[in-house]
Amino acid sequence: MPGCKFALKTLALLVCAAVLPAEAQDLYDRNLVVNGGAEAGPAAPSAEQSVSNLPGWRGYGGFTVTTYNPDGITMEDDGPADRGKQFFVGGRNSGRSYAEQVIALNGVTPGAKFHMTAFMGKNYGNQNPKDVKLTATFQDDRGQTIQETTIHGPDTAVDYGIPGGLQPRSISGYLLPNVTQVRVIIELTALNETNGSSLAADNIELVLTRDRLTGANILNNGNLEASPAASPVRGWNGHMDSLKVKDYSNPTSRWDLVTASPGPAARGKNYMHFDVGGDAGIQKRIWQTIEVTRSPYLAVIDAGQMRYRLEGWLGVAEGVEDEIKMRLVFQDGRTPAGTIGAVETATLKGQSGAPALRSVGVGGGAATLPAGTRRILVEILLTKRSTVVDDMFAYADEMSLVLTAPPQVTIEGVGNAANYVAGKVSAGEILVVYGTDFGPDQVAGYTISNGAFTTSAGETRVYFDDVPAPMLYSASGQLSCIVPYSVTGRQTTRVQAEFKGEKGNILTIPVSASVPGLFTLDQTGRNQLAALNSDYSLNGASRPAARGSIVMLFGTGEGPTTPSGSDGKLAVGVYPKPVANVTAQVGGRDAEVLYAGAAPDLVAGVIQINVRIPADAPLGNVPVVIKVGTETSQSGATLTIR
Repeated sequence: MPGCKFALKTLALLVCAAVLPAEAQDLYDRNLVVNGGAEAGPAAPSAEQSVSNLPGWRGYGGFTVTTYNPDGITMEDDGPADRGKQFFVGGRNSGRSYAEQVIALNGVTPGAKFHMTAFMGKNYGNQNPKDVKLTATFQDDRGQTIQETTIHGPDTAVDYGIPGGLQPRSISGYLLPNVTQVRVIIELTALNETNGSSLAADNIELVLTRDRLTGANILNNGNLEASPAASPVRGWNGHMDSLKVKDYSNPTSRWDLVTASPGPAARGKNYMHFDVGGDAGIQKRIWQTIEVTRSPYLAVIDAGQMRYRLEGWLGVAEGVEDEIKMRLVFQDGRTPAGTIGAVETATLKGQSGAPALRSVGVGGGAATLPAGTRRILVEILLTKRSTVVDDMFAYADEMSLVLTAPPQVTIEGVGNAANYVAGKVSAGEILVVYGTDFGPDQVAGYTISNGAFTTSAGETRVYFDDVPAPMLYSASGQLSCIVPYSVTGRQTTRVQAEFKGEKGNILTIPVSASVPGLFTLDQTGRNQLAALNSDYSLNGASRPAARGSIVMLFGTGEGPTTPSGSDGKLAVGVYPKPVANVTAQVGGRDAEVLYAGAAPDLVAGVIQINVRIPADAPLGNVPVVIKVGTETSQSGATLTIR
């Protein structure tokens, strides 16, 4: 019973995951950390008592939540401007104190930018908050570590405040291929302390964006528009007592810049304002660190082909000797990082006339990133030169760091279009392919000619052992194609992308007899399946399936078929079936498979599986898996049963 009423109109709904970029998922431009502000659960009566309910986190040791209060960190102490009533603290003396959570990143695009930040410091006492540590461990679907990054708390008493306070710390980077989850750990273990740990943290964030490593400004909040006026500067590290965001249109003293002040013509509403008092020689520093450990750019960097340009607008108050400058520091991949080299922009000192901003920059597009660079540190340094004990006023706005590299068509990773599982492919499998320098800026869809998908979309092609693959779409850095059936019987296949006639690297990938995946409605490979009930209605909460009824599932990765599949052909007339045996489980019960084969009117490579829901299947949202030969589809995909 293939379900012949199924038509191309329904194809757009059921296999949307294969024809829309995975970026459509809700993974970008929001904080992925659950309960990063410690507000979701109750607080302990004191920092020495643990809480058992820690929503989003699994806590260990004395890790706990407490409130901002006069006996610890107060609402007036340094900390996030948008803090709630509660924050995390190490708690009672019980050895290691930490909490962790695992965040699914199924379908995230390789090369996506991550920005991790937290406010860290101490509650009271003399502990050193540099022992506060926030780590993100990015892993593949087998739990193997792909990359890891860590930020530490403040280093000195001047930084973390007396008796207590929280300072912003952050780091940015770019995701390597095959990342499917991230383990976030906040460590609040006080070393050599006998009275417990008063190390503290709040507003923990991990945000993904679509920003690219090359061709655009990679600084976070370089124009200051992401920060509300009079608040700490988002995206930058530093001591907050001397650094604020100010509004050009709302000056509060004669030392402030105003809308008419000389400066960048395209400036926004805000600028960065430094107010530092003290003796001569005092230096203040703000900075941000950007990791560039991402293929294929490591080879580009180490070959001396990556260029950089750093620009900004800086200013110093009139008639003083104080100075401000910007600096780049290139670091290697060691822990702690070693310095490869440093480059400074022009140093500005006090000037006559009203406060103003002047343009400074280095690189100009011709400077080369040193070979071995894995991190870039961007600093703004302020130095008080005057012998008069007074305030030092300085300003910055519209800062940018742009990296450029020669175009290089590159495949970085591939995954099953239904569940994003990577590492191997099978004949006829629909894939999502990630990389660089291929595909148009706007999504280019498939073309059907003579009853088959063509092998080009948006001037982009993909070859498997020199055989062109049917294309479903292409976009900048991402495409979807169907593995040719010619890979059947091979141990590996050589995959290569082509854009506007230029071919790129060759990626060798193992070939499996099957790599089954089931399509889901939210395009994550998890949650509600893209499935039809026996009356061809879409299965879901509003239309659950009855026990004993038949549902139609849709997937890909079934491998070789009989008769042999035809690349890109729409299934009409004869419906090929997989060579391997197909079984199914619904809610942990074995389910009868009535049909497993090509889906009518859909492209070869989409498998339809009609299963009867067991009479004793559990009710509600229940897990469903299929098995093709020895390979099993993903966990976490569900049907709704009544």
